[in-house]
This record gives sequence, C-alpha cells and structure tokens, in this order.
Amino acid sequence: MRKVIITTGLLLAATAALAVTDKVDTQLVAKKSDVIEKVDTISRLDQDKDGKLTIKEAMSDPVLLAAFGKIDTNGDGQISQRELDAAKLTDQQQGS
Repeated sequence: MRKVIITTGLLLAATAALAVTDKVDTQLVAKKSDVIEKVDTISRLDQDKDGKLTIKEAMSDPVLLAAFGKIDTNGDGQISQRELDAAKLTDQQQGS
C-alpha cells in the first residue's frame, strides 16, 4: 500500500511539473513568434533597408497599407518600428 501511495504521489508531481512546463513553453513560443513577426514585417517589406516603411513599401501588404495612416502617428509618411509596435500593442488591447 505504501508503494502505491508513493507512486501516486510521484505521478501527481510529475503531471504538475509537466503542466507548468507546457504553460511556460506556450508563453515562450507566443513571445518568440511576436518578436519574429515584428522583425519580419519591417525586414520583409523594407526595400531600401532604412528600417522604416514608406507607403510604397507597404503596398505589398494590404492590411498594413489599409492601416498606414493610423500607424504613422507622427505623420512623416513612414512607419518606424516604434510606431508598428505601438499599433500592435493597441490591437492586442482592443482584442482583449
């Protein structure tokens, strides 16, 4: 009987550890994909490699193009990484 109790306790502890590990891994994957998406948007579309997107560069991404005026908060005709990050943060807050 004692062996059954010890074995059950070990199984419960292992299950709890796996549940925590799965949750942490999921969070890390979500954060990593956010970082990759941020980098990809600028690097994928930035034809002149200046780190900013003009409306001409944004034309190949219909979603970005449609929101260009809202994302370009300082009105300089370019989307910086900071503006893109702020727009994504606002998007996430509205979706929550």
